[in-house]
Amino acid sequence: MNRDSELGFTLIELIIVIVILGILGAVAAPKFVDIAGDAHRARLEKLASDLKTTANLVHAKALTQKKAKGLQEVEVDNVTIETHSGYPSGWFDRSVRFLISLDDQFNTQRSNMCNNDWCGYGNATQLPDGTPVQGRAAIIFPNGYDATKKCYVTYNNAEDGEAPTVRIFSSEC
Repeated sequence: MNRDSELGFTLIELIIVIVILGILGAVAAPKFVDIAGDAHRARLEKLASDLKTTANLVHAKALTQKKAKGLQEVEVDNVTIETHSGYPSGWFDRSVRFLISLDDQFNTQRSNMCNNDWCGYGNATQLPDGTPVQGRAAIIFPNGYDATKKCYVTYNNAEDGEAPTVRIFSSEC
């Protein structure tokens, strides 16, 4: 009796197993490849929510300090935030960066890679794709990106007394 054929796999059995694993990998791999993009989109959504919430808090503070008209400065937790019409202005250095956090946020040029948690620039009159905005806008993008990729959040104070517009651009995350 030949015991070798009873103990191992035949070449055909091994090829079938490899083909099945290859098919499973081809079907499952695309679902896992986009996990990083999903994570960046989730971070952008959280950032957008944080911007809206903290802009409303600054607006409430501006109302209590009677500084809800024109260009003003509002004190919030010992930080001076530039506002326009009671909401944080679209200037990254003077207001928007404080809505995110007090540290690890850096102003940069749109074509510079972000090497920090978040980067941004502001006081812009147009979005990175050239679309004009009313008032002023700040563009904030995550680590590993620059503003030439559509993976950013815009904060736009139209300077008309209405709440700022916060939009997410995530098609290239």
